[in-house]
Amino acid sequence: ENSVRLSQKKEREYSENQMQFGVHTKFDYRFTPHHKLALYNAYINSRITQLRNTTGTNLSLNYDPENGNALENLELRTRYNRQQIFNSTLQGDHEWGKLSLNWSGVFSTASNNKP
Repeated sequence: ENSVRLSQKKEREYSENQMQFGVHTKFDYRFTPHHKLALYNAYINSRITQLRNTTGTNLSLNYDPENGNALENLELRTRYNRQQIFNSTLQGDHEWGKLSLNWSGVFSTASNNKP
């Protein structure tokens, strides 16, 4: 007779916390009607923390919980991930008669940390 038997059982519980925030700023300065600077900054941060709790029970090795025979395995796992983005842009608009100049300078950095 063919029968199906369970050899182990696992129960998992997950908990996850996400926090995201960002900051944007912009500053404009007009030296004269023909000369202007603008500075724009952005910072974005994202954090994810996860906790996983696993309880495993071996059902094949003399499993008899009424008489105190049970083999259980407990596992705990944590995971942390942090991502950051920073951008800074400086722009200028200048006019000298019929000649005009528009320029931009940009600095950016990004990171992804999974310790």
